[in-house]
Amino acid sequence: MNHGIELAEETWQTGRRQFQEGLWSEAEKSFAKALESVDNGDAVIDKQYLPLLLDLAELLVLKERKQDSKSLLQNTITTIEDHYPEETKVLLAAYLAYIDSLSMPDEFLEAEDYIARAIEIADCPNHRKDGKYIQALTARAASHLAQENFEEAHPLIDRCLALCTKYGIYEGDSRCGALLFKGLLLHLSGDLEGSEIVFLQGIEAVKKDSYSRSFQDVCFGYTTLLISQSRFTDAIAFLNKEIEAREEKTTRDHPLLKRAIASLAIVNSAYGDLAEAEVQAQRYLRLVELMGDAGVELRIDCLRTLIDILVEQSRYPDAEVLLNRANDILEKLPDEYIKATLLTDVARLKVELGLYDEAESLCKKALTITEEIKGEDHIETAMCLSILGSAYFSNRKTAEAEATYRKAIELIEKHHRFFTSFVGAENYRNLGIILTRQKNFEEAEEMFLKILAQHERSNGQLQVQMAETHRNLGELFEAQHKHQEAMQQYQLALTIAQSIFGQENYEISEYISLLADVYKKEGRFIEAEDLYKKALKLNETTLGPQHPKTCALLQRFGEMAIERKQFKEAEGYFMAALVRLEQTLGTMHPEVGYSCFCLGATFHWQEKLPKAEEFYKRALAIKEKQLGRSHSDLTNILAPLIDILTHQGKAAEAATLQRRVKELSAEGKVDRPI
Repeated sequence: MNHGIELAEETWQTGRRQFQEGLWSEAEKSFAKALESVDNGDAVIDKQYLPLLLDLAELLVLKERKQDSKSLLQNTITTIEDHYPEETKVLLAAYLAYIDSLSMPDEFLEAEDYIARAIEIADCPNHRKDGKYIQALTARAASHLAQENFEEAHPLIDRCLALCTKYGIYEGDSRCGALLFKGLLLHLSGDLEGSEIVFLQGIEAVKKDSYSRSFQDVCFGYTTLLISQSRFTDAIAFLNKEIEAREEKTTRDHPLLKRAIASLAIVNSAYGDLAEAEVQAQRYLRLVELMGDAGVELRIDCLRTLIDILVEQSRYPDAEVLLNRANDILEKLPDEYIKATLLTDVARLKVELGLYDEAESLCKKALTITEEIKGEDHIETAMCLSILGSAYFSNRKTAEAEATYRKAIELIEKHHRFFTSFVGAENYRNLGIILTRQKNFEEAEEMFLKILAQHERSNGQLQVQMAETHRNLGELFEAQHKHQEAMQQYQLALTIAQSIFGQENYEISEYISLLADVYKKEGRFIEAEDLYKKALKLNETTLGPQHPKTCALLQRFGEMAIERKQFKEAEGYFMAALVRLEQTLGTMHPEVGYSCFCLGATFHWQEKLPKAEEFYKRALAIKEKQLGRSHSDLTNILAPLIDILTHQGKAAEAATLQRRVKELSAEGKVDRPI
């Protein structure tokens, strides 16, 4: 054995050990070094090193380096087919790895040929017994699932599980993979109890395999099932237990834990434990960074997960730093389809940060790319439309938002009921909110009732959505001055939220506030004040005094004080909200603008005209930055500002603004202030 071969063997084994230990950055370097040692220039690689190519390819797949893994596997497959066709075992492994490297929903047509070849080779006694045939059939079922061919996927998965039983395959990734897709199919068909049983069987199948690749996928599937039922505490307990068990067998920072840890961050965030959610999101980010040169989608996913949590905590400067990192990655991304998917994610975050024009621009770009690649009727086109509708809605472009939501709903309803339930609900909700504001109450109610009907058909899942929908119905009745009906809906929403989140979670404070709002409108100020205080205490304890949701409650106290003509007290509440919001959001965020408007109105009531002018003008500047100078909503601020200027003898300035009001009012109906 010459020195080059000895070095290759030694480095190869070092890479395998590093791979097992989770040192993936070092493992990639070792595999690459081993390949360099056996590189014969233009000569075909010796067949004994084909498994080395597969080891490196598997690592690239797990790092989600899609293009790199595809390229390496294509070359490997070509080499085997052209020079070593007798090496069927290695060829089958290469086919299965290549299928694994594809994003099944995106590239099932490309995958189909490789799936057919894998099934043909694996259909023999040896590969039936070692589970490779089952893996190939499971890949075919996954392809059917991606194409929404559920009728074909079901019997194929059942066949895979029957083969597992026939050949005594009760453990390992082959059985776990089949159980994973069985669980997904049962979830899609609404059999939640059956789905849970099957997912747990999948987890049991890889219990002894410390380095199972299926572990993180089945964890994610089961966690998604629990989240869909709002069983957040069950999901948290499950993930903590499974992650801890894996840590004992591998290491705390093993990359194979990444998806389970990401799931733990997401479920803690959904449950309202933002501190723990951030801990897990930071850990997810660290694991991805430790991999060394992870795939673009993976890098942006961990940034997005952390950004979502930072936004929930109102830590906008920190969130913007990470958002800029995500933007930098996007700019260098050559794959247009992946770029479209990530553009919508970044756009959604920009909406949260109040960057509505930028969000709208990104959504339009993503929609154009998606329509070109996937077609105008694809479910992902509908999802792009949904986010664009949200950008329009946030940017007060109500007509555009309504048309976009209607188009999204039309597309979604062409797809499987599962997608209608999970994707359609938010479009129904947002369209219903728009229709409520337009006083189209009958159609708005129809939208909300559709969501409740979906909930009934899905055997009780989407409980948080159910609470939200009762809230929406409450707002609908409140807009019609049907206060008793509104309170009934708000109480239903609160009861559901309390059953999910408990009594001490900030998630329920908004439902409490909505009940208080109705009491306030009925002039029952003492009862309203008691509820507002309860909600404020929850937010201050869980979110902190400077969180926008906490400040929103201060604004509610201010609004109630104005109704009671306690203007000095109202001034204190609005000023406190403004100072806190400026520290959290900066000086030009729309929420800051609303506080400025409220202060302007408070000083207006007290006839403190210079102070009223100051704050009305601040509110106007923020609204102009948000919506531009030609939006009809500006008249809601201009009208009281003109009154202030007139009473101060500033006739010329008042006349100039009056001309603007006439021009703006002609362009569209005023919706609501700020």
